[in-house]
Amino acid sequence: MSNILYFYESPVMATGLFMFLTSSQGNAMECIAVLSYDRLLHSGVIRYDSDNDRYNLHKKAGSLMFDPTIYDNLKVGFENHLYDLDNLDELISITDRKDRLEMAGMSREFMLQFCLRDCPEVTSEVVLSTSLEELATEILEIPGGQSGCRLRLRFNMIIKEPALQCPAISSVLQQSWPEQRRVQHIHYIFEEQPATYDVTAEVHFDRSVNEEQMGDIPALCDHMVHVLNELVQLHH
Repeated sequence: MSNILYFYESPVMATGLFMFLTSSQGNAMECIAVLSYDRLLHSGVIRYDSDNDRYNLHKKAGSLMFDPTIYDNLKVGFENHLYDLDNLDELISITDRKDRLEMAGMSREFMLQFCLRDCPEVTSEVVLSTSLEELATEILEIPGGQSGCRLRLRFNMIIKEPALQCPAISSVLQQSWPEQRRVQHIHYIFEEQPATYDVTAEVHFDRSVNEEQMGDIPALCDHMVHVLNELVQLHH
């Protein structure tokens, strides 16, 4: 279903952009894009007032209709399958959800965190992100531009023996995603005894993803559940 985009009535004059808010099926408003004056002038949404040397919103233009972006479609795809694994299959529990707009750079990031039922000590996250450039390329149909999203998978647990457990975590991820870049971050409190280590293991898909990968979402989510099982056994 298309989103209805409402324009924010204070244009960002320094950059020549208008901020847009979206509301889909009565959901809360959120900013998803900015559009240039040229695009809005061409569509008749704004008009140039030569007497006052400024742009004004056209009184008859209340909203614009756009198809959902790649980011929106992939986000809904992940939500649909993971919430089914929670509510219908009862294999996992959704523990956190974030959908952020970074106001300085106008980028967006979606995160959905989950764990196995009755095993909250190991969590997994799907992280989907897109930049202003990628959104603008898609919405404005810029020739030769790069549209799409970036995808990361994260797994988190508390460990006590990083010298032994971190290589084991790396081995599990390598078996599952041998061609993807893998990174582990370790956080601990200095001089805390007994020492515990908060480990976040990431799998980076270093390429743009789009709707062509929509059909891969169920298999990817099911595979993440499989990896969670292995990491829970390792944790125990």
